[in-house]
Amino acid sequence: RDSVADGTTAMCQKAIMFLTDGKAGFGEDDFALVKEMAIRYDIVIFSYALGDDAERTIAKRLACENRGVFYPVADGEDLKKIMAEYYNYFVQGQQICTTGFVRYTAVQGHTLYGACMPMYDR
Repeated sequence: RDSVADGTTAMCQKAIMFLTDGKAGFGEDDFALVKEMAIRYDIVIFSYALGDDAERTIAKRLACENRGVFYPVADGEDLKKIMAEYYNYFVQGQQICTTGFVRYTAVQGHTLYGACMPMYDR
């Protein structure tokens, strides 16, 4: 919130990475507040339940209600690798659907326009 108010964020993509052992004390008011703030600041929430015995309900709900992804992380799994998966979420959503136009004058003096769009091989 502060970085948005101060203008110190690029405002492109904003994410929260929520890690828990499953003992997070969340109530309905907390879920409502997080959802309100995520909408207001256009934030995606990635949540990680750490450990085989971690309660997953809160972490999963936080991600699902806020356009994110829930990751259960078993004991001994590579947390760094799992957390790096957030990058794929943003990469997959970066389709630029607006055509880029360039106006130029041809040798004969005619005004012409060129246009381009990216192509994705997914």
